[in-house]
Amino acid sequence: MSNFNRKNIPIILLVIILAFGFYLRHYHINYPPIGYHSMKEIHYLSIAKGYIDHGDYLHKRVLYSGMSDRPGYMEAFPQFQFLPLIYLLLWKLFGVKIWIARLVIILFSLGSVILTYLVGKRLSGSSEFSILAAFLIMIMPLSVFFGRNIQLSNNSDS
Repeated sequence: MSNFNRKNIPIILLVIILAFGFYLRHYHINYPPIGYHSMKEIHYLSIAKGYIDHGDYLHKRVLYSGMSDRPGYMEAFPQFQFLPLIYLLLWKLFGVKIWIARLVIILFSLGSVILTYLVGKRLSGSSEFSILAAFLIMIMPLSVFFGRNIQLSNNSDS
């Protein structure tokens, strides 16, 4: 134990926080997307599934057609389809599984915990403050819920 460096304590705590954050977010990782809060999840999953099924990466086919004249077909999207393209790549490699899509979001969410730690450390110069900030982001209920839900943002405007 003489080689133990006290400077490693914040990193060890951050790894523990990330492990607990993953535990909180992986709950029901393979459950089907059902319910009011799964609308965006179904939206992005159906675009990626349309890419897989039809091989047409220029047109976005979706499982519902509420915003289109043609059933199952949408022309315009307000943003670049970053998530469906990531899912397409991963599903081509590992097969179409919902837990793979949710794992992408979980990893991005845990990345925001790391970013909170780094920004907190840079702004405050305090490892204790940075660890506390990362811990609070990790346990915040909205962060946990939307950190496992396939959705670009957690506001109602998207």
